[in-house]
Amino acid sequence: MNVITAGIDLANNPFAVHGVDDNGKPALVKPKVARADLSPLIGMDELYPLAFEQLRTRS
Repeated sequence: MNVITAGIDLANNPFAVHGVDDNGKPALVKPKVARADLSPLIGMDELYPLAFEQLRTRS
């Protein structure tokens, strides 16, 4: 897997993680990642930029 950028949606529980390769194609698609599984997933051997998203809803 050649992920160059990954995004993590922190508003969901479990988290949603998506990554793209150098051609902009999906290379990592994990719509349901438990909190305990997040660190091993993004702690891969290669380094790449991470983007975080958390949307708040108004009460």
